[in-house]
Amino acid sequence: MLRRERGFTLIQLVATLAIVAVLVLAAIPAYRGSRVKAYLAEARQLARAWAVQAAAYYVRTGSWQGASDAAVGWTQPPARYWNLGPHVYGPDGWPREAWFVAQLKPGLAVTDGVAWAQEAQQPDYTLVVEPGVRTWECGRLVGRPCNGREGAMRPPGGDGDNNNGTAYVSQLWLELSCPNFFSDCRVIARWAAVGGASSYSVRYAVGYGQFEDACIGVAGTSCNIPVDPGGMDTDGECYWAVYRIVVAPVTQGTNLPAEIDKMVNSCNLRAPYSASWSRLSRPNGQAYDILEVVWTVGFNLDMIPGQTSYRAHLRYREAGSGASFRTLYNVDVIGPNVWQFFPTAQVVLGPAWSIPNETCFEVQVFLEATASDGRTVITGWQPGSPVIACRTP
Repeated sequence: MLRRERGFTLIQLVATLAIVAVLVLAAIPAYRGSRVKAYLAEARQLARAWAVQAAAYYVRTGSWQGASDAAVGWTQPPARYWNLGPHVYGPDGWPREAWFVAQLKPGLAVTDGVAWAQEAQQPDYTLVVEPGVRTWECGRLVGRPCNGREGAMRPPGGDGDNNNGTAYVSQLWLELSCPNFFSDCRVIARWAAVGGASSYSVRYAVGYGQFEDACIGVAGTSCNIPVDPGGMDTDGECYWAVYRIVVAPVTQGTNLPAEIDKMVNSCNLRAPYSASWSRLSRPNGQAYDILEVVWTVGFNLDMIPGQTSYRAHLRYREAGSGASFRTLYNVDVIGPNVWQFFPTAQVVLGPAWSIPNETCFEVQVFLEATASDGRTVITGWQPGSPVIACRTP
């Protein structure tokens, strides 16, 4: 008798494979859904912590103008799934809002089908905070458009996080530190971190001299540049020179430099800006009590003079009053433009003698420059304490 071999027929095998394929296809969305929930859980936890500090800053200052992660006291924590920032504060068109912006790390975005939509410019996740009004989410992972905000949520100078565009430092500060008067001075450069940067390159020049290396391959966001009186102009009593500081990030994309300059004078070791009380008399005979504000820093973004546009903003409040700062945008500047040294802005406080003696004001300056290629670099409101100007008898 013939024995029949037991096994699968071709039809049975094809049917089995088809069933397995259907089960796998059904499982993939569930798997992706669980991954997306994990991604969102981390993003939301970080966003809530950021929102608390950002809102506290807004309550304290009454404005987002000049706010930055450093100014609000936010330090980017390590994230498993996300590239964070740059976060946006008071952007053009939405001055009352701040945005927590996060992009999935590139490998995750490709694997799970939620990469940045280049054609729609949608972020992966954004928390929009409008203090006292509302807080809401938008982006690809929550399935909600950001309603025209998408372009402004792109990192300044390009997409430094995925290293396919240009990158540059968009926020720079300079200060002069002289612990032992002028015998031991240094210019301290600080800048905001650039997404995707592995390190930074800092060079400096004195006046129109040759640039020298100051901090090459530095991983942090500050650099000390020594001040050498031997390379400065002098009249026998004072030493002075313009220190030119150039900072560039190191990414896998195109890296552009940003230059900030400072006037250093041994006879006037002032902060990046200073304020004093004065009185202004107009040709019509009216007189006013004013604050005169002078700064000693500025940007140089274009080699051809006149191509870079500059703006100066200023804010002040009565010291010790607990009041919010009053902010003046695009203030008039006495001088050719706002980046040249010792430009002056005047703030009219009221008619002459209207401000009591011993009244003091806190003052801060915010400088902004836009290059011909679209780069915008700012000083922001200086992270340190405001300067004080008092009316004396």
